[in-house]
Amino acid sequence: MESKPKEQFVLIGAGLARTGTNSTQVALQMLLKGKCYHMMEVFKHGSRHSNFWAEVISGDRSVDEIGDFLVSEGYVSGVDDPIAPYFKDLMKQFPDAKVLLTVRDDGHKWYKSVRDTIYYHFVDSHRFPTSIFSKTDNRWEPLFFIGPDGESRPDTGLLGSVGAGEETAVKFYDEWNAEVKRHVPPEKLLVFNVKEGWAPLCKFLNVPVPDVPFPNVNDSSSMKNRRRKLLLKSWGLVLTVPVVLGGAGYLAWKFLTSSK
Repeated sequence: MESKPKEQFVLIGAGLARTGTNSTQVALQMLLKGKCYHMMEVFKHGSRHSNFWAEVISGDRSVDEIGDFLVSEGYVSGVDDPIAPYFKDLMKQFPDAKVLLTVRDDGHKWYKSVRDTIYYHFVDSHRFPTSIFSKTDNRWEPLFFIGPDGESRPDTGLLGSVGAGEETAVKFYDEWNAEVKRHVPPEKLLVFNVKEGWAPLCKFLNVPVPDVPFPNVNDSSSMKNRRRKLLLKSWGLVLTVPVVLGGAGYLAWKFLTSSK
């Protein structure tokens, strides 16, 4: 792995998924003139990235390798999973980096956003017939059960809390944000809602405010659309295959009986 100065990584996103991280990723890439890591980067780059993170999650790789991996891949910042669960480790590896805590208006809105997107995708990946086509890598699942204490357990984390219901999810959301604020020195932390636009983010990073609107990447609708297509595809296969097989069997029977 190519060795590069860790000082190139300047911002660590500690906010949970579904807190405007897609829009923030686009904004940071504009402001910092470099790539920003996000879960979508894992999907985009395939096995090279997914295998690395799966090995970190399983313990086959040390968390101390995360920083070198990110810098070697050319990233200068990161938000969303899989960055946020390791924000404390990344702060040790990049001591001069600032920390960004992206938030929603409240935990109730966060719960509904996660439930309608990430959580349903997780459920579908384990449920017939959508499991036939699901590309979810089960090695990743412990990542989404990491709690504010850094431990992965079935009853906590993003998926565990949302699966337990709104009250538990809101409690997890609030505890996560509180832990970030407790751990990060105030002068290095920005709590940021994308509704605030450019001003606080640019001030925090000490860069000029761009003369364009703040990015608005709403991926909820696209995620829901992908889920609908997956459901239609899965049930279409389940309902079509028996018909095709039955038809083929009937034709074979007709052929055999007519040739006697």
